Amino acid sequence: MVLQDFQNDKLSILDIRAVDQQWILNDARREGLEEGEIKGEIKGREEGELFGKMRMLQNFLTLPQSTDDALRPRSRTELETLVTELQAQLRKRMATVWQRMATTGSKGAREPVGSVRANFGTLAAIGRWLRCIMCRAVI
Repeated sequence: MVLQDFQNDKLSILDIRAVDQQWILNDARREGLEEGEIKGEIKGREEGELFGKMRMLQNFLTLPQSTDDALRPRSRTELETLVTELQAQLRKRMATVWQRMATTGSKGAREPVGSVRANFGTLAAIGRWLRCIMCRAVI
């Protein structure tokens, strides 16, 4: 009888250890999944931010906007490079616009209507964007 009780106790201790090990494994899996979800969420936000910057710059430059399907396969480095190139194009266009406005204002010369409209369209879009940013900063 004592031997049988000892064997039953031994089995229950082994069962408890197995349950403890299973619990530890399940907890580790759960933590790994949570960590993976957090990293995925951060990566998604960063990717979305780059997509948004790219589309905003394309809009300011009156270029066709890229789709998610076209941007998704690109690496983060490629996206950052594209955003940097678009920013450089916008800076160049803005410098040209300001230069034309300065020379036009001082000399009274007139430019072709199409280029002025395109440039003022870009300036207006940038102005709206800046007002939007400022409103968010105040709130």
